[in-house]
Amino acid sequence: MKISIVEIGEPLPLEENVRPHRYGNFCRYLASKGHEVTWWTSSFSHMPKKHLVDSTQRITINGHKIWILYGGGYASNVSLARIHHNRIFARKYSVMARQEEKPDIIISPLPTIENAMASLEMAQEWKIPILTDIRDEWPDEIVNLLPWLLRPLGRLALAGSFINMKAFCRQVDGIMAVSLRQLNYGLSFAGRPQNKSDHVFPLGYPIVEVEKTQLENAQKELQEAFNPGRFQLNVCFFGTLGRYFEFDSLAQAARQLPDVGFIVAGDGDKREDLTKHLKQLNNVYLPGWVNTPEITAISDVCDVGLAPYVGSASFAMPNKIYEYLSHGLAIGATIGGDFKNYLDDYNFGFQFGERDGESLISHLRYLKNSPDDLLLLQKNARELFDKKFCHTRVFEAAEEHIIRCCSEANRAKRRQKLD
Repeated sequence: MKISIVEIGEPLPLEENVRPHRYGNFCRYLASKGHEVTWWTSSFSHMPKKHLVDSTQRITINGHKIWILYGGGYASNVSLARIHHNRIFARKYSVMARQEEKPDIIISPLPTIENAMASLEMAQEWKIPILTDIRDEWPDEIVNLLPWLLRPLGRLALAGSFINMKAFCRQVDGIMAVSLRQLNYGLSFAGRPQNKSDHVFPLGYPIVEVEKTQLENAQKELQEAFNPGRFQLNVCFFGTLGRYFEFDSLAQAARQLPDVGFIVAGDGDKREDLTKHLKQLNNVYLPGWVNTPEITAISDVCDVGLAPYVGSASFAMPNKIYEYLSHGLAIGATIGGDFKNYLDDYNFGFQFGERDGESLISHLRYLKNSPDDLLLLQKNARELFDKKFCHTRVFEAAEEHIIRCCSEANRAKRRQKLD
């Protein structure tokens, strides 16, 4: 089957020391199953804010094609420049995709709506099915960044985006989403209940194999820099040290629990402030940005993974949760929604409130003094991952859904011809 995927913003296989995300992994999986996959993406890399190539080009890597369209760029994630960048890409994509062989199906994730509307136009022109994939609650997510009093103005400024979301979601052949909450968000624009053309497509996480020498080097470095074996309990965080997370509760716990080790790995706007406040504590280690061998080495000696999100009411299960589950870590998080539902059903960790250091301290103190309960949470975490969130299982189900939607669309076209 010929599958066209239109996604900008994720890391590309061209980038060094960057792990592939959702569609980098999914494209590779689909290609391994014999599908002809074309990934349409931008030359501008979202995280480092730079162009990866200096001209439009097509490459073949990991068994599939990637069209990298040059142009645009932006300095801020929420800006007019980013909207302009999206529009430039959508126009180029509309022209160049029509010069390629027609696919059997298009997958156009949201955001961005500009690419989605261009994809919808082509799908209707070619009379092929199109699916979307809701990854966050855009454009409401942008509105919710504003103070309460300014949100009506923000909604008015984004009126065109809301109108396009409604038009797009009502006309696609099916809606996929990272969680049930996000699926329902898409269905609210579509104005219909869930049906068999819709599918919850979790982020999932790959089982990562690390070269033995690299792992041993990372373990040695960790031992020399921090010596985690001296603590009764070790807690870790991996990620961007930025505005989506709060570390006040972690800092409070680190100060009050000197016999618990805290490894806070990552980089971002908050790193300097964290370093200033925590560097004097000998139970805190701030290694900066870490790669896969280092993540594995840290996870192997840690007991609990933290996900201290802020403003998390609209969050799906973020990638961090799957990463912790894959390493068999008990998880402490501030999010609700799907995470809370899975937590209730599978008992793999605990919730604590945003900026609620006392709650976090209470949970960590209990786990430090209850090794059998901690082992049960860790066992449940890995079993949940193997059962529901390993990439293989997630991608198999998504592939089956795409094939089914394509087959049903073709049957419908045949029935129309007979009529």
